[in-house]
Amino acid sequence: MKWFEALSTSAASCLDYPNSTTEAYNQLSQHVPQSFTIEELRHAAEGFLARNESIAAESLLAVLTCLRYPQRLANLPSSELSSLQRLARIIADAIAPVITKSQDAIDDDDDIPAVFNDELKQAREQLVNCSRTLSNLGIEALDELLAISDNEVKFDEETLITILAFTDQEKDDWNPSENPETTARATRILEQQLQSNSGAKDSFITEIILQRYLRPLFSRSKPTSITSSGRKAEYIDSIRRGENIPDDTSLTKPWKYTDLRAVPAISWAVAQADKSLIAQHWPLYTPVLLTLADDNSTPLRRRGLLLMTDFLSKLPSKILRSTGLASVFEDAAFPTLAFLPSLTPDDASVQLLPAAYEVLRTLARKRAEAETELGSGEKEKMALLDKVMREGVFMGYFHAKEHVRVVEVLCRETQIILGEMGVHGVKHLKVRKSPERRMVESLDRPRVNSL
Repeated sequence: MKWFEALSTSAASCLDYPNSTTEAYNQLSQHVPQSFTIEELRHAAEGFLARNESIAAESLLAVLTCLRYPQRLANLPSSELSSLQRLARIIADAIAPVITKSQDAIDDDDDIPAVFNDELKQAREQLVNCSRTLSNLGIEALDELLAISDNEVKFDEETLITILAFTDQEKDDWNPSENPETTARATRILEQQLQSNSGAKDSFITEIILQRYLRPLFSRSKPTSITSSGRKAEYIDSIRRGENIPDDTSLTKPWKYTDLRAVPAISWAVAQADKSLIAQHWPLYTPVLLTLADDNSTPLRRRGLLLMTDFLSKLPSKILRSTGLASVFEDAAFPTLAFLPSLTPDDASVQLLPAAYEVLRTLARKRAEAETELGSGEKEKMALLDKVMREGVFMGYFHAKEHVRVVEVLCRETQIILGEMGVHGVKHLKVRKSPERRMVESLDRPRVNSL
């Protein structure tokens, strides 16, 4: 439509207003027709947003400007709810941190590990930058859609998953939004959409997020330590997967390279779930959490460990014991304690170590909660904490005692662990001296001449 093309062209010169979009709306209002329908706006926006990513920002600003003048709508919004829903999907697709097949410049490189795939890394970086650039306009436009329909329009699943991605408050490379106002607005939109009934949020978490969305994404990178039902695997194949596929590619890990909504989605699903939901649907969580905690990327591994702690704090200790998952989570967290200098940079160690220790302390407390055939699980708790001290703190100090920041983390963890152990931690405070050290100290001790 010519009027939308003129509006988008004018919007291009208004994108650099530094403080507010109000000035842009006033500047562009003259290009908004006196009468238009949501269906006309949807059709125009679809043509422009799908044509070229480079004009997505001005097209989104043009859509947002039109939505700011609901008095010019030819029809009542209530009569165009389906058009509003489709327009919301178009906006969500434009801002989603997802590489679609039509955009994919790495079609023939899916079997190349990411470390050797420059095109994949560049495509991912461009995806993050593009999503962050468009997110403010897109989320604000979705908010306007809700406002003009008096919250009657219901967004589809894909739109809700994209909105969810922008509710993430973690400041890392997997956060597609850096604007607190955008994050707050996305959070409010999602809450409004899930308030239709008391079970809407639980259903959205289990059926849509965990089963329909995350499960297929993580199917090729699921750890071999658990079965397809999420329980501990009794036998682990020597071959990690049935196919000879490199471990870190866009094919095995689409959630890491081509669909960056996944990590915010699992974070939200853990944070929003209560103990009852976790108790009923824990098998849907475990493959994703274990996969993240095993990733070679520092931000992802750290996020996976932090999510694992939150998940374990809500998982009943009886389930943890009966399913054998306690040892699975223990085995997943312990390797991170060895991420020490010089093989691991100081910054990465300082980020990863506290998260791994927190998982193991949470597991120890869960063991104390569980009743065993022999009575209390307190003995098992102390056994795990003893192992953490020996194979974690002491081993870490032995290998990285010259790295001050790492030693500071280990000292802090020692204080926390010994506080949890109480009197049982005294044995770790013993000072064991070698014969050579005792000999040196005896030579240094002042002597008293006998008369």
